[in-house]
Amino acid sequence: MLLRRHGAAGAVLLLLAVVLTWPLAAQLGTRVPSDNGDPLLSAWTLWWNAGHLPFSDAWWNGAIFAPAPDALTFSDHRVGLGLIATPLLWLGASPLVAYNATFLASYVLSGWSMYALAFVLTRRRDAALLAGVAFAFHPFRADHLAHLELLSSYWLPLALLALHRWAATLAGRWLVAASVALMLQALTCGYYFVYSAVLVWAWLAWFVPWRLPVRQYLALLGALAAPVVLLAPVLWRYHVAHDALGLSRTLTEIEQLSADGAAFLTAPERLSVWSWLQVWPSPEGALFPGITLLLVMALTAVSHRRPLAVDGAEQHPRWAAWRRAALVLAGLALVAAVLPALGRPLDLAAGPLRLSVRQSYKPISVAVALLLLVGLGSPAVQAAWRQRRAGPFYLGATILLWACALGPTARLFGERVLYKPPYAWLMALPGFADEFRAPARFGMLAALTLSVAAAVAFCRLSAPWPPARRRMMLGILVAGVLADGAVVPFPLVEPPAMLAVPESVPAGAIVLELPMGVFEDAAAMYRGTGHGHAVANGLSGYQPPHLTVLQAALNDQQFGVLDALAPEVPLALFLDLATEARHWPAALAATTTARLLSLTSTHAVLVRPPAPAESWLAADAGEAAGIAGIVSTANPDAIGRAVDGDPATVWGTTRPQQGDETVTMTLAAETDVTGVQFALGSYVGGFPRDLTVSVSLDGVAWREVWRGATARQTMTAVLADPRLARVPIRFAATPARFVRLAQMARANEAGWVMAELMVLR
Repeated sequence: MLLRRHGAAGAVLLLLAVVLTWPLAAQLGTRVPSDNGDPLLSAWTLWWNAGHLPFSDAWWNGAIFAPAPDALTFSDHRVGLGLIATPLLWLGASPLVAYNATFLASYVLSGWSMYALAFVLTRRRDAALLAGVAFAFHPFRADHLAHLELLSSYWLPLALLALHRWAATLAGRWLVAASVALMLQALTCGYYFVYSAVLVWAWLAWFVPWRLPVRQYLALLGALAAPVVLLAPVLWRYHVAHDALGLSRTLTEIEQLSADGAAFLTAPERLSVWSWLQVWPSPEGALFPGITLLLVMALTAVSHRRPLAVDGAEQHPRWAAWRRAALVLAGLALVAAVLPALGRPLDLAAGPLRLSVRQSYKPISVAVALLLLVGLGSPAVQAAWRQRRAGPFYLGATILLWACALGPTARLFGERVLYKPPYAWLMALPGFADEFRAPARFGMLAALTLSVAAAVAFCRLSAPWPPARRRMMLGILVAGVLADGAVVPFPLVEPPAMLAVPESVPAGAIVLELPMGVFEDAAAMYRGTGHGHAVANGLSGYQPPHLTVLQAALNDQQFGVLDALAPEVPLALFLDLATEARHWPAALAATTTARLLSLTSTHAVLVRPPAPAESWLAADAGEAAGIAGIVSTANPDAIGRAVDGDPATVWGTTRPQQGDETVTMTLAAETDVTGVQFALGSYVGGFPRDLTVSVSLDGVAWREVWRGATARQTMTAVLADPRLARVPIRFAATPARFVRLAQMARANEAGWVMAELMVLR
């Protein structure tokens, strides 16, 4: 029915998508939008999803980041995008063609579903088309051309459409439709499914009648809970896999990917018209919504200055008095906020009571809360709520979602302005803070609600106009919306060439392409769709701890690490001779068991044969000798953290490894020492590059008992125990009262870190 009623709008949106992304439609198999990073990750994921049963064990253990388990949990699985990509891949399309077709469809389907929602709310095709074009080509998209899953938000408007139809008819089929749409959005982009809960619950508070039969409430809650219940096993698999590897988001990450208050005056740099608007650039912090939709609502507000009709008499005088008092208190709070900013903190005392204001954001928070209560209690807002008016709701929802985009601390020009913004409350939900790191992505949901609000405003603005004037104004506004979000020329890059794997590479071998890097790893994943081998490279939202060790070791040319990477399986190394890796074959042959297999004009291919897994890690590490004292030459004040029994506290040098760092331990008594063991915890890249262990009976005469690079041991330890990464160093039993560790090499970037250190006896 939607296709029959709104097919013309879909055709218009398809034409606009082709024109505004041209020449992508003519080069589906030869070009990649944006860059060769995340788009290649998505292309690989779509290919993998098409060839494996989703949510099976084989599917979860994707052939990337080898030998890490559950590789599909390191990013959004994008199963919902398979509705478009999988049939194309089954029909013989390349992963790149399937990706680009899904990319173009994200514009068309987002606009078309928004058109359908706006038409249901306004019953006006012109207003619906304005909303559809606005959502399909919103400026937010220009900052996320590399993130296919973030562009694919088309199920949310359909979920809201179904909820609106249910509110109007109370027909159960619309609840089923809403539940299915939310489920499909969850399978398409997990961020939007979780973040949309804010919008859905706000919708319920505004639109659901208070007096309904109990069975209707139960049906509504059941429909909204069904996607969560059905997806619970998937969410649990993510949790278990991440917990096993010690993967979680940090507050620093979340704050870095939050929008600043100035983000609404910061445009994506790729925009053709507004790229100059760079008030406060930050990662994912360009939330400028364009000017056209705001202009529509401003014109509507000016031309309809009469207040909304209030159902019944004027507001009760007592409530009016409370609102006036709240306004006065809000003004006082703002005054109190200004004083610390001027260097004059407020200190008031009255008997036992004392008021101290030394930070501006707390009184600002009080003022904002009071003003919010004043606004919500106003006669106009109360009337709009009682009448279930869509325009005020979607405008208010836009403001709420923009507030959520500010993240857990809410800053303006880098300075904190709120005590507990909305996102801080969301972080209290179980698992929320551990998995979601980009509050600024609320910007897409705000684009949705803003598009609806603008459509409703346009209806109100143009209601008295003749049809010809409406059409003319629609053309002007659509042109303005397209100008706001236009990216011309559209960024297209050439994909990496496929990799020719010699037939002599053993079947079942893992492929590792060197050197490693963001685009290099993405290219290796993409080329895996051609040769079919598992690859050790990977690009994703998370990366397994062992990959951090691998990257750090190779960065410092600690090639011995390669012998510990999936030792039971052959490893095929492809060295790109156009990079610094052209100097590596001799070093690899000298320091690993890998041997040169072939040499072409572009790549050197080495194969490391399989070997038995090292058994030293599983052996009894021995007892811990008592440590009476510990000193270090680097960061001496913190060295006690390495022997406090708490892996969460760490000692580390405050600079990259220089080759002159020592840690000396005094044992409680002379004992036969058989080794040392250091745990890295989550700082696996901080292993010592070249370690010497010496012992002494008197602290004067020292005897070296072990020396070598530790990358190989660290890789084995991390693969065996990713959370603690306990690295034992073994040597023959030697009597000692003092034990000294000396780090003897330089590292390009990493310092030396230890979460726990023990001497073995």
